[in-house]
Amino acid sequence: MERILAAEDDPSLVRLLEIELSHAGYEIKTVTDGMTALHLAISEHWDLILLDIMLPQLTGIQVLKELRQTLQTPIILLTAKNTEQDIIEGLEAGADDYLTKPFSMGELLARIKTSLRRGTLHKHLQELSYKDTLTGLLNRRGFSEEAALLLKGNNQTHCRVAIMMIDVDNFKNYNDTYGHPAGDSVLQNVAAQLSAAVSGKKALLCRFGGEEFIVLLPDCTLQDAEQIAQTLRAAVEALHIPSGTGAQLPSVTVSIGLAAAAVQDESQLAQCVSLADKALYTAKTTGKNRIVLENK
Repeated sequence: MERILAAEDDPSLVRLLEIELSHAGYEIKTVTDGMTALHLAISEHWDLILLDIMLPQLTGIQVLKELRQTLQTPIILLTAKNTEQDIIEGLEAGADDYLTKPFSMGELLARIKTSLRRGTLHKHLQELSYKDTLTGLLNRRGFSEEAALLLKGNNQTHCRVAIMMIDVDNFKNYNDTYGHPAGDSVLQNVAAQLSAAVSGKKALLCRFGGEEFIVLLPDCTLQDAEQIAQTLRAAVEALHIPSGTGAQLPSVTVSIGLAAAAVQDESQLAQCVSLADKALYTAKTTGKNRIVLENK
């Protein structure tokens, strides 16, 4: 059932929205002020938001501008203000649609269906552009976008994160020996083991490029990240995939670099990634199939 949050301070319209949208098959939650609307919109998942412009505490436009910093949820503005400038202001603030009062329920329901359909399509296209088609993990662009959203949504001054950089050892040898389709299978296996290692944990998983992966673990200490890394390293080695002609190790393994830091913005996050990459380089040049920690 699709969930709709409606912020409206007219009691009669609130009751009408609750009746009509519930009857139409939606789960509807109503609030009567902008502050509550902002809190609920951020803290819970909604498929669509109906937002009156003239709300107490925070106006609909103020709420809309705040939400558009982190959310792409479809938003329809409801208002008695219908001048061209009012409409332009609402759309430029990030509204997907604009409905002036009084309106018919039939028109509102039609606009809701249209906005939901657009939202589903947008989400699908975004997922395609953010995902690595081979492994199903985030690609580099998706990682950057999701990491930025995570930092913006963090309520603390600094967000403690651990970064794990992973590289498949001897991957060129494997590709040269068995061919690229077999190499693709190795990457899929590593991605699957990586997903299993962080199962149940809040994490961003990404194929960073080629045979390299990156994991961002928010609210995670370096020691906890090391345990996850050890689980992953052992799981890949236990697959016993032959590493190919001329490889230093008999089976495919991974080297992992770890770093942790309290970050406030994307620039500081990039520095932490750089530290993890430095640790990975050390792991690769001191024997491979190992984990190296770099703290900040």
